[in-house]
Amino acid sequence: MNSFKQVGLTACVALMTGYAIATMPRVAQAIAIQPTATALLDTKTKESAQSEDQAQQWYDQAWELIDAGKPQQALALFDRVLKQYPNHAPTHAGRGQALYDLKRYSEAIAALQQAVKLDAKLVGAWIDLGNALDDGGQPQAALKAYDRAIQLQPKSMNAWYNKGVTLGRLKQYKEAIAAYDRAIALNPKYENAWYNRGVALVRLERYREAIAAFDQTLQINPNNKDAQQNREILVRKVGQVPRTNAV
Repeated sequence: MNSFKQVGLTACVALMTGYAIATMPRVAQAIAIQPTATALLDTKTKESAQSEDQAQQWYDQAWELIDAGKPQQALALFDRVLKQYPNHAPTHAGRGQALYDLKRYSEAIAALQQAVKLDAKLVGAWIDLGNALDDGGQPQAALKAYDRAIQLQPKSMNAWYNKGVTLGRLKQYKEAIAAYDRAIALNPKYENAWYNRGVALVRLERYREAIAAFDQTLQINPNNKDAQQNREILVRKVGQVPRTNAV
């Protein structure tokens, strides 16, 4: 496998499709208790506080399990929280993240849609909804979700990045590059954005610019084997190009 298309683009596509960036907030969010009556007995108040503490522990533990790569266990804890607090939007969002990690995309979409229905300002939930919609075969709907996240938080580099991935999958490479550029402007050391920018430039046959993008990737992470491989293939195709050292 020594041709440009077979080796170079296979490597490129491998990273383009692997964009499940952690977008949901991992910090603990307080679960608001809405008392059903103002005149509660002290024992009842204590029970409510204990219930809230338990739910908060489940919520925090669920996110720890997500971070540890154990979405099935996390899902069970999110479900426990929702039995007590069915309208807690961040828990629906967390449940959606767990389902997404389990590749249960239709269920993830439903959970994340419920999250943004309850709280339309959850930027991370909009981004994760976009991810689930894209992987669930609804790229146009995914773009709308990313745009909603960007509208709420224009400086969300992950929203711009994931939008770029979806645009790349739709073969809208110029638009994908523009999205990656926005992500890079927010974080000049965004390795995946530089790499995927190179991928999109390859698709447009703008090979020298692609080499420069892979150079930037390697400045950030010299061990990125895909970037190394693609650069070598492109150099063989267009000739030696001085390395870029702008990052």
